[in-house]
Amino acid sequence: MQAKQLPVGPVALQLTKIQSNSQHSASPPATIQKPSVRQSKKSGQGNTNSGSTDKTSWDRIQLIVQVIGAFAIPISLIGLFISVMQFNEQQRNSAQQSLEQQQHDTRQALDQQQQTTLETYLDHMSYQLRLGSVQKGRPPMKGGSTPNDFWMSL
Repeated sequence: MQAKQLPVGPVALQLTKIQSNSQHSASPPATIQKPSVRQSKKSGQGNTNSGSTDKTSWDRIQLIVQVIGAFAIPISLIGLFISVMQFNEQQRNSAQQSLEQQQHDTRQALDQQQQTTLETYLDHMSYQLRLGSVQKGRPPMKGGSTPNDFWMSL
């Protein structure tokens, strides 16, 4: 049997480390750390103290993102609830206005009908007075004519 050859290089070493950590513990695999901002590009080596500082910085950033995410969901649900309430209120107001408009139109049609009836009555009485039939006791109309016939003939 041949011996298992270990990979060489920083990425391969980190991958091997992650795999060995996941085999030994039931915890989720560790996240890959971002390179240090303080790392020197010329020398290829980072500051020896920056590793722990960067890790805590990334941990803090992840915590802040998680807290923001935890607050974003309830805030959006509250916003949705308020929007639904406003929509329902608007629908109630619209229905109320529609009912009031319908009642107004009904009252207006009834008033117009009563006005027409009154005008017709007054026209008929005026016609009767002009002919003098009410004062003389004659039948109101001769020959079956109507008040409209009289006014149309003028």
